[in-house]
Amino acid sequence: MRALLAEVRPSSTRSKWGSESRVGQEELYEALEKVLNELKAYKEHSYPFLTKVQKKDVPDYYDVVKRPMDLGTMSKNLKNLQYISKSHFAQDLNLIWANAHAYNPKGSIFRAHADAMRDRAEELLKAVPDIKITVRIVARMQGYEEPQAAEAADADEESDEGEMRNSSCCFF
Repeated sequence: MRALLAEVRPSSTRSKWGSESRVGQEELYEALEKVLNELKAYKEHSYPFLTKVQKKDVPDYYDVVKRPMDLGTMSKNLKNLQYISKSHFAQDLNLIWANAHAYNPKGSIFRAHADAMRDRAEELLKAVPDIKITVRIVARMQGYEEPQAAEAADADEESDEGEMRNSSCCFF
C-alpha cells in the first residue's frame, strides 16, 4: 500500500493536467500543450490554421474536406482530455495539413503554410514522450473501505481486519 501511495504525486505539486486516475496524463499533456502553443506562435505560417474555416468565407470547403480540423479545435480537445497518446494527437495535426493539401491547388500559399507547419510540428513532436494514458482502478474488496490518506493506509495495514487489494487496469 505504501508503495502505491508513494507513486502518486501529491496534488499540491501537480500541474493543471495532473490526475490520480489517468496515469501518464500530466507528462503527456504538458508536452502536447507546449507543442500547440509553439505551433500557434509560429505566426508567419499558423494563421490559416488557428480556427475553423468559415463556410461564409470559403463556401465549398466542406464539400471537399469532410473531416475539418484546426489548432483551436485541437486546443479544445486537449482541454477536454480527448487525446490518449502522442500518435492520437499527431493524427489530428496531420489531418490539418492533409486538408490544406486536399483543398488548395499546387503552388498555393496555404499549401506552403501547411508544409512549414508540418515540418515544425514534426520537430516539436520529437520532444513529446511516447506515453499512452491508462486508467487506474482501485478495486475494493467486499466489506473493506478505501483509505483516504496515508495515515489511514498505515492503520489499515496494522489492523486484523484484512488487506485492501489494489489493481491497475488499462483501457483504450
